[in-house]
Amino acid sequence: MNLHDIFLFISNSMLKKFLPELYTTNKLLTLQLKEIDDVKIDCFHSHDLCRFQSFRTYNQKAEHIANLIKSIIINSEQNDIQFDLRKLTNVSASKSLAWGYSYDSMYSFGRNLINVVDIVNQDNGKSFISIESCLNHMRYNDEFVFRIDHVLWENRYVWLNDDGSHHCAIAIFYAENQHKELLVNASFRIQSLNQKVINEINEKYKIFVVSSKKYYELQNLISQYKPIFLEPQQSQNMLLVFEKNNQTPNKLIRFLETYDQRYILDFNHHISNLLKKQLKVEGLHE
Repeated sequence: MNLHDIFLFISNSMLKKFLPELYTTNKLLTLQLKEIDDVKIDCFHSHDLCRFQSFRTYNQKAEHIANLIKSIIINSEQNDIQFDLRKLTNVSASKSLAWGYSYDSMYSFGRNLINVVDIVNQDNGKSFISIESCLNHMRYNDEFVFRIDHVLWENRYVWLNDDGSHHCAIAIFYAENQHKELLVNASFRIQSLNQKVINEINEKYKIFVVSSKKYYELQNLISQYKPIFLEPQQSQNMLLVFEKNNQTPNKLIRFLETYDQRYILDFNHHISNLLKKQLKVEGLHE
């Protein structure tokens, strides 16, 4: 070890001992964090909180926080209504998602199916030739009821389907171009954000989303501040949770808040912004 290396070792040791916050933030800058897994809102993804609806937890405190986060989304009772499928923005399942496609709307999904693939000339093409033939394929019987969710904060309408996404997209494409209603029997439910829960989270915790790919390095670096790590089951991200009553250094929190959001996402700020979006949508529907 040369004199330069010895000097760096002593400097880091002194910094860690007497200015731990500065040491931690300096180390974070050199950690080379990976980008967090993001969710693009499109006709296959109605919101990005789907990443945080199931967790692996290893102690009671983590389980309590996980349950609180899961309760951010609340569901209304289901109502039987007549629903115009032209309002539909999403399906919950589709082969096209597995194949890596993405469309901003069901209409553009249907337009692509018509334009890119001459789907009406395929072996089963007869089921695609008209609105009615598409609907007949989507409905298993005359008493079939579509299950529709309205994701309020994104103002998106989701068909909770098992099959029929291609037929649905093409039916919407036909109906829009022909200016025809697509009224179907539906069981309708509203998904909304629970303002009380969001307020409780913001009051008690400071939460950040980070990639799990640098989890162990990050955990070792900030272990002295006793963070709680939550592991979502359907995401490559981790939630980094600080309890506000644990007197986590403000300088560290401010540093994390101002970090590039591609690598460290301020979850409190994110859900608060989503709540603002919901309030605007509620104003539109009054």
